[in-house]
Amino acid sequence: MACSEHALVPIQQGDFVVEASHHRGDFLIDVWKIVSLDNQKAEAELVTSFRWGEWNPPLPEYLKKAVDASIKKASCYHCRSPHYCVGYTDEGGDK
Repeated sequence: MACSEHALVPIQQGDFVVEASHHRGDFLIDVWKIVSLDNQKAEAELVTSFRWGEWNPPLPEYLKKAVDASIKKASCYHCRSPHYCVGYTDEGGDK
């Protein structure tokens, strides 16, 4: 179903979450960093926001691919699938 759950992604402290929405191409984007987890909830801090065509503060370069994917997902009509997930090994490298 569109606008429903599309993927179950385990998270850990230090992960980033990108939230994007738009109205006729005018995007609102928030990038959050998970700062703590317990069995019931996660706490996140806002890293940056995109409003009125500007980032505040500037978007870190290493988050650009994730943000680009969030824009594609937010623009995907009746989207039913995940668009971007990056995993890490125990050593901290990309899987």
